[in-house]
Amino acid sequence: MRIQLRRRYFPLFLVSCLIGSSIGALEGRVLIEYDPPQPTTIEKSAKQTIQTYLRTHQAELSLSADLSNIRLDSKQTSLLGDHYRFIYISNDQPAIEIADSALIVSVHPNGSVYRLFASPPEAKLVTTFHKMSPLTEQQAYDIAWKALKVHGSLLEAPQSSLEYLLVDGKLRKTYKVTLAVSAPFGYWKFWIDVYTHQIVKREEARLTRHPKQDLVPQIRIYSGQTTNRQRAFFEYSHRNLIAPEKQARADGTALVFDPDPRTALQDPTLTKDSPKEAFLHAYVERPLRDLSFDGTLYSLKGPWIQIVDFEPPNTPPSVSADGNWRHERDNNGFHDVMTYFHIDQSQRYIQSLGFTGAKAIQAGPIEVDSDGVNGEDNSHYVPGSNRISFGHGCVPDNEDADVILHEYAHALQQSMDPQWGGGDMGAMGEGFGDYWAVVYSLSTEKGRDFERFQVFNWDGPGCWPGRRVDKTELRYDASRHYYAHSPIEGGSSDELWSTPLVQSFVELQETGHQADDINRLVLEAHFGLGPNASMRDLAGVIVHTARKMYRDPTFAEVFQKHFVLHGIL
Repeated sequence: MRIQLRRRYFPLFLVSCLIGSSIGALEGRVLIEYDPPQPTTIEKSAKQTIQTYLRTHQAELSLSADLSNIRLDSKQTSLLGDHYRFIYISNDQPAIEIADSALIVSVHPNGSVYRLFASPPEAKLVTTFHKMSPLTEQQAYDIAWKALKVHGSLLEAPQSSLEYLLVDGKLRKTYKVTLAVSAPFGYWKFWIDVYTHQIVKREEARLTRHPKQDLVPQIRIYSGQTTNRQRAFFEYSHRNLIAPEKQARADGTALVFDPDPRTALQDPTLTKDSPKEAFLHAYVERPLRDLSFDGTLYSLKGPWIQIVDFEPPNTPPSVSADGNWRHERDNNGFHDVMTYFHIDQSQRYIQSLGFTGAKAIQAGPIEVDSDGVNGEDNSHYVPGSNRISFGHGCVPDNEDADVILHEYAHALQQSMDPQWGGGDMGAMGEGFGDYWAVVYSLSTEKGRDFERFQVFNWDGPGCWPGRRVDKTELRYDASRHYYAHSPIEGGSSDELWSTPLVQSFVELQETGHQADDINRLVLEAHFGLGPNASMRDLAGVIVHTARKMYRDPTFAEVFQKHFVLHGIL
């Protein structure tokens, strides 16, 4: 039995030798078991295999004797096998999910369990009695709406669900309410205690390119007029009731930057204020595949990305009469096709690695607002609705393929792990986004040598510092959590994760290994994960996945070496 426990240090060679150990019972833990001993008799089905396996670890995984406190949530298929995702549930009628808990069993095509990921509840459910009447859904919406002092409109349909949430060491029954509003701008989540009617947690859920503004102080002092909630809900429910007509598919072309103008021109002096003529040789023609065509106009709505307008400022998506876009920078038609081309191309590349059909990552079109974020100089991915939006402050973000691919990487992670979050996953999400952006730049002719370890080569200079992926001096501290964009000595939490990923990629390429094989490995390692993972957890999974995928030991050895360099392993 091979195990790795979050916040406990086991050198990798020891992890491989811990045969016969039990899974440790730690509170606030992630438990990972690799290649467990298999039963002497082969079970007839994956369901029986999983049940037999889980019953052998019943106590360690906080499972009831009949396994009734978990519920199968989904099954995913990847290149290595099937991943059965269970959620811990309460004994309410009907049962309610326990937040931030998961148990994922990964099963090889031969029927054997090859990995377990578990993040059990950190406390037991305790039945309590309260004088107040249980909160209703409408009351929960009212409380969240009032707390936000909403003075804008809904950007998305409101959502609510019952959920047990860990608060001060106790699991409390809450209504989780999600409100996406134009003012105060954001995608807000509230957890409201069902019995006390108190807000016990709130967060603004967007995953942003760089730190977002904290609007809570402004909300506290806001004293202006507010929007009527019932009217806002009614108006939103009556939007866009006309079903879109089916359209034909057709290809087109566009002028774009690939990956960005500074890199294309190999010119570190180029800035957003450079004359128009300085950019002429940075434009290249690229195909736009599978556009929508209604017989008259071509629109940027394809099988993998759709350009839409869902955030302020309200900018209608561009269309074309002949399927060709010939706009230049600082024109929203250019930003539209930059976004469409790079996301569509990235998805098709992922499919070329074998992630198709049941193994698809981010299957179906993702909605993208090429001019949104309320006009801020930022970009974001919204996990709850699977949407991306780009801002146009300073340099418009989607003039840089790095920004586009960074945000799309968040969508990829959410597709591979629907519970992505907690632990160090904030920093790892940003680090992976930077990895996905940089390895694309390295695949282009001009990006191999120009500022190769700089992220956001065009969006960064003159606007914000950007990030790098060669911060080899950064060191991991297992006693802390690494959130997105956290400053650490010598750099940021994002760079602590992106650096070993990119440096492993570069070393493997320089020793003759194919970029496709490296990217296939990094993507595959994301399957079978739940919430609350640390960098040490995912690093161990990447090394283990390398050993499962490739006979060549170099893949595992190189990743292990770079993770060890940073103290992650």
